[in-house]
This record gives sequence, structure tokens and C-alpha cells, in this order.
Amino acid sequence: GYNKNYRKSEDLCKQLLKNSPENTDYKIFLGRLYAWQNKFAASKKVLKEVVSSSSGNLDAYDALSDAELWSKDYQNTIEHCNYASQHAEKTQKENFMLKLAKAQYLSNDNDAAIKNLDTLLAKFPENKAAKELRKEIVSASWKNSVSISYLNVSFSNPSFPAWHFSSLEYQRKLSLLLFLPSLWL
Repeated sequence: GYNKNYRKSEDLCKQLLKNSPENTDYKIFLGRLYAWQNKFAASKKVLKEVVSSSSGNLDAYDALSDAELWSKDYQNTIEHCNYASQHAEKTQKENFMLKLAKAQYLSNDNDAAIKNLDTLLAKFPENKAAKELRKEIVSASWKNSVSISYLNVSFSNPSFPAWHFSSLEYQRKLSLLLFLPSLWL
């Protein structure tokens, strides 16, 4: 499955499940295979069965929340990541908190996403993905920006005076267009 030979991997996984129908690892891998192929309904069905039969299986929650996130089912992603992050160990907790923030951001709940990322970064300050996501959310929420620039152009001929350019730029994001006036002095 990791080599994108999904059909062969799926057949092999189904064969293993025939021999060991209660093996949760095989079921989780089958659910992941379905998700990697964008068969989200099948993936969620398999993974929800694992979650309901063994609610403490965080690998199943991880795979299920991935399938939900990829299928844009943000509300269920948020629900499952909240549950799993409360029961996870350090590295898994970090993963679930980040996935939770992504789902919150993608469902337009930027305040909750920022709050969750701040909590995540307080516990795991070196998490680059959390820093990048937080920066993306903050910059996406800006509606106004102002920039000032200065340019000094000098010439090789000393008798020719240098040119000095200054500019002031204001930018406003509107829902349909970008308003960008500039003033050159």
C-alpha cells in the first residue's frame, strides 16, 4: 500500500482478514488503503467499526480522522481528534492536536484553531507544522496591510544627483477583489 499498489494490497489485506477477522491492525490498514484511494465511505465504515469495538485504539482514531479530514468531514474530524487527544500519549497527542487545528481552520473556526495551536505550541514549542499553520491562519485573516519602501539609485557619474524613490502602499482584501493603490513620491 505504501508503494501505491493499492489493489494488490487491498486484496492481500482482505485475505488476511478472512483468516483473522478480529485483527484490528488489518482492519485499520484496510481502512487506510481505502482512504488513500479516496474511497472515504468504505474507509470510514471499516474504521468506525474498529473504533466502536475498541474505543481506546488510537491508531484507529488516527486513521479515521485522516479519512474524515481528507473527505472534508470537518465536524467528525474535530469530534474524533478531541476525544483522541485527551487519551493520547505525547507524540500522538501532538498529532491529534495539529489535525484538530487543521479541521477547525478548514471549517472556518479560526479562533478555535488559533487557541488550539497556542496550546499545542505551549506544550510542543518546536512543532514546525503548528507554527506554519498558525502563521497561515493569521495572515489569511488580515484584511488591511500597509507597506512603505525607499529606493536610492545612484549613478557612476558623480555630477549626476542620486534619485530617491519612496512609496506608500495600502492593500485591502475584499471578498471578490484586491484593492491596491500605490503612491510614489
